[in-house]
Amino acid sequence: MLAQRARNSEDLPMDHDIDDVIDGRYKLIEVVGQGGHGVVYRALDQETGTHVAVKYLRPEFSGDPALKARMRREASAMGALSGTSATQVFAFSEAPDGTLYIVMEFLKGSDLETTLRRLEARNQRLPLARLRELFRPIIDTLHAAHARGIVHRDLKPANIFVLDIDASGPPSSPSPRHKGSPEHATHDGLPAGDPIRAGGDGAPADRGAANRGCVRLLDFGLVKVMQADPLTREGAIPGSPSYIAPEVWKGRPQEIDHRIDIYSLGAVIFRALAGRVPFAGASRVDILLAAARGPRPSLHAFRPDLPPEVDAWVARALAVIPEERFQDVRALWSALEPLLDRAARAGAEAAGGGAIPR
Repeated sequence: MLAQRARNSEDLPMDHDIDDVIDGRYKLIEVVGQGGHGVVYRALDQETGTHVAVKYLRPEFSGDPALKARMRREASAMGALSGTSATQVFAFSEAPDGTLYIVMEFLKGSDLETTLRRLEARNQRLPLARLRELFRPIIDTLHAAHARGIVHRDLKPANIFVLDIDASGPPSSPSPRHKGSPEHATHDGLPAGDPIRAGGDGAPADRGAANRGCVRLLDFGLVKVMQADPLTREGAIPGSPSYIAPEVWKGRPQEIDHRIDIYSLGAVIFRALAGRVPFAGASRVDILLAAARGPRPSLHAFRPDLPPEVDAWVARALAVIPEERFQDVRALWSALEPLLDRAARAGAEAAGGGAIPR
């Protein structure tokens, strides 16, 4: 786990001292991650006794208006999705030295990428009932984001975090205390999702929202707010190659909208079901070209327990032309669920009956 690696590293540069108390409330405990522009600490909320993550923009970048704008957008995007499975923000403010920081929930668990790799190493796949349990909250979160004009832009298994939920239930949340009115922002160079990737003894906080499920959608660091000024420098390709929609890497930012998330989500679900990414290649360029020019892969070929009609679902979810895709995430999920039901029913009948996993 990232937190364990951080604990074992004695040469991590720190911008603040351990045991510093931020905002009279959050006591820094340890560094759990860092990037080119930021550092993340596990901290104790002294008012509630729960652990939180504090993400800082490094002081040397405190005068960079672009980075500060990105961080404000990130904080506000997550704040706008309070009550969903997006990471919860408790505070966003500026320290006395001028550096920005975000206080977020600190979670226990592991990302979906780790889960899938473990299954694939044993030639196993994510059970259909578990897939439903994990993806329904993600669908609802993306639906809420898109309704607010927010596009994630970096959906991938590594940005879906599966919580370890204690049987006794989640602890109560820190009182949200947002300072100022942050604009929607992203970051560049801050640790991608580090505040909520860490293990250790952080609190797996559901924060009282029962509909948030057992997952969190991580890293709004590449988030795009529709109709906002472009945040991606010209020629840059946001996202991860195996999950990037073709229109993104073609360098036409004006065409980027919520449908790139639909494509990426389809690719993530394909991976979870098939045990492999839909498009592979020896290089990033090979992967992107296969996604843009190659035939859509057959999921049924990898999962014959799924109905043959699942390939039509793949063709639409991963359509090269955005207008030919599902136009919203709930439509994508509504088209897939009956196929999962049929597969579950057939599996139950083959096993001699029993309830269909839901």
